[in-house]
Amino acid sequence: MSKKTNHKAETRPTLFSAETIKLFLANKQAGNLNDHVKVVRSQLHPNHKLYFIGGNFPDIYFTSREAECMALLLKGKNIKNTSIVLGLSARTVGYYIKTMRLKLGCSNKSQLIEAVFTTDFYKEAEKLYSHLMLTYFKRQKSDSKPPLKIKAAKHLAK
Repeated sequence: MSKKTNHKAETRPTLFSAETIKLFLANKQAGNLNDHVKVVRSQLHPNHKLYFIGGNFPDIYFTSREAECMALLLKGKNIKNTSIVLGLSARTVGYYIKTMRLKLGCSNKSQLIEAVFTTDFYKEAEKLYSHLMLTYFKRQKSDSKPPLKIKAAKHLAK
């Protein structure tokens, strides 16, 4: 009994068009990655913002979620607190930290934070942190449900 195999090539949807990929490869060969960043920015959703790091990392950028995580980490928040403020799981925040570490070539979170302190992004992080905390407190104020810790405490008291 032989298994039937499908020899048709599978096509996967890509984020970028063929023209965009050709342009990227041409810019990469020419050594001009700034044009590549403009291409990437044009392909993103209009509400997504890229945060350029600057300093020793001129062609590296953080996505909006990575930048939000970094702004909270720079203010001393741990992964759990960061996930609460952003409304994400701790594993998702850990993933964002991992991608930022890989982008900057750092081996751990401490090196990542130290590297970001020396860049232009640090100034942008101050504004972003203020915005995030205001949004978080407004969200807490508007929620009619009590926080999870209070619910758990009431349940244990019964």
